[in-house]
Amino acid sequence: MFYDLAKESGSIASYLEQEERFVRFYADLLTGEDWLDASSPELLRSGLDERALEQVVRPSIREQKLMDIYVCDRRLRIIGGYDRTDLLLFQDDAMIANANDIARKRGLFLLA
Repeated sequence: MFYDLAKESGSIASYLEQEERFVRFYADLLTGEDWLDASSPELLRSGLDERALEQVVRPSIREQKLMDIYVCDRRLRIIGGYDRTDLLLFQDDAMIANANDIARKRGLFLLA
């Protein structure tokens, strides 16, 4: 469900619960990692800076401004998509397995 539609239909609580799963997934995935937001590549961010991460992830989930994140040390790129179909480009299979574990923990699914 889209953010605006959820607000209009009175389903905002349910929407925000689902949105939080995605925010927590990305926070878990990027914990301890340095990352760049492609829209401001001059600013190197830390995975511990959850506020900065949320400022990139939430608008993407709401389809207001799609994210494009590059994780420096792990060579991972995250590209926001519509209808919660984000694209994660991994360097190796071990990274996919780790992301799958995190997704399951958050009640999400990855297609690999």
